[in-house]
Amino acid sequence: MDVPFFDCHSHNPSRQGELVIVQADVERMVTDDASSPAFSSFSVKNVSSGNCCSTLPRSNKSPISYISIGLHPWDVERFDINKVFNTFVNNLQNDENHHIVAIGECGLDKLCTTSLDLQREVFIKHVELSERFSLPVIVHCVKAMDELLRLRREMRPTLPWIWHGFRGKPQQMHQLLDAGMYISFGFRHNAQSIAECPVERMLFETDCDERPVSLLYEQTGISPKGIKIFFP
Repeated sequence: MDVPFFDCHSHNPSRQGELVIVQADVERMVTDDASSPAFSSFSVKNVSSGNCCSTLPRSNKSPISYISIGLHPWDVERFDINKVFNTFVNNLQNDENHHIVAIGECGLDKLCTTSLDLQREVFIKHVELSERFSLPVIVHCVKAMDELLRLRREMRPTLPWIWHGFRGKPQQMHQLLDAGMYISFGFRHNAQSIAECPVERMLFETDCDERPVSLLYEQTGISPKGIKIFFP
């Protein structure tokens, strides 16, 4: 049996031979009828947070198999936080077919106008969901690595944290690895960081890029056989 090309974070549907975790559209989730959650009610944005409006049509024949749910730091002030997390919990509790396989993307971003204290509070809620429902966290972090690692030490999570879209130097990457995190690389990456990253702690993603994730594996020379998949 062929090993699929695993894409751990995308805003596009999967292609043949790929296993993709697609980011759910929070706005659609909180406006849908939360009393009768179903996988067919999810839609996804083609690009991330606030930069787009295009959504995929909802359909029982959607090629999307797996999704992640989370509130991007840039979206924190757009929503009623309690309503969002009540919706998340309701959908997780009713996800009988286990389509929701990750929490996020969520995290800390110092370029965002939202206060870091509020971002931290919301991120903690995501981590609590991760621990409660035994799902990995897809982490968005911009210029807040020290704060993130401090929070990780304080919370001592038991589920994986995946640093999404890592572009940094090997020195930064080794700090994250030493803290127990996984590293996800996109098409924009530091080649030396990939060269030094243990394959068992490495993941790939397309994020908003429409190119297939298989191309990223090909460009980096990494076989999908060694890549960890966090769900059946």
